[in-house]
Amino acid sequence: MDRSTPSNLIPILIAIAGLALGYFYYASLPPVTITDLPQDIKTSGLNNFKDVRLDVKTLDKPQFQSLKIYGESPVIPGITGKTDIFSQTY
Repeated sequence: MDRSTPSNLIPILIAIAGLALGYFYYASLPPVTITDLPQDIKTSGLNNFKDVRLDVKTLDKPQFQSLKIYGESPVIPGITGKTDIFSQTY
């Protein structure tokens, strides 16, 4: 039992030395500067769609109104997908 203490001490010392070396390595790196995004990137996004108008007249056409639902409505969720062969309950 006396030999287990020194054998556990070596990995602990290696881990502490690794943490210390890692800290000094990352502390010596120059700081990262974050620059502002260019103006064209800042203005892009959802602002491009602020003037979009949707034409919903299509929904009032008889061709659209005559469409039928051929499935469950609302959809009742069930068991889907493949069986997980790695699960413990398989």
